[in-house]
Amino acid sequence: MKQKKLRQRYYISKELRYSVALMVLWSFLSVGLFFFFAKKLTGSLEPNLLTFAIILFGYGLICFVMTSVFSHRLIGPFERLKTELRMVIEGDYKRRLKIREKDDIYIRSFINEINRLIEQHERLRNFSDEFYHEVLSGLSDLIYRIENEKHCPLETKKELLLNIHRKLTELRKTHRIKL
Repeated sequence: MKQKKLRQRYYISKELRYSVALMVLWSFLSVGLFFFFAKKLTGSLEPNLLTFAIILFGYGLICFVMTSVFSHRLIGPFERLKTELRMVIEGDYKRRLKIREKDDIYIRSFINEINRLIEQHERLRNFSDEFYHEVLSGLSDLIYRIENEKHCPLETKKELLLNIHRKLTELRKTHRIKL
């Protein structure tokens, strides 16, 4: 089977780009706001120490606030997600990662993809459990018949093997497993 080639995309995730663009826009608007305050306080925008200090302080303050908010919304959820993923790894396959209302859009799309992965893993896990049970019971029945019936007809053996095959094919369709 031919491997699908992955191409690198230079413009990554729209959600992340929008978040960064919004942060840059707010910082530009804040610089304009602090220029306005500096002019009101000093009377002019002549290059002097007070004007520079007001603009620098304001810009630093806005950068601090924006970085805190952005990092909290983007990076903050990962500790919670790590805890929830540990629970899934330990066997709680019904658990899904939760999205908080204030999580960043990029985090929301990431969580949705992780939840899809967990659903796929749960389906595969259920399939493998049922697969094991069906194969084991079918083969046990075949072995029992061969051992206990001295002259087990070939047709009976074929029928038992075909029955195992039919059950496994149904299982694969039930769990939507692609082979």
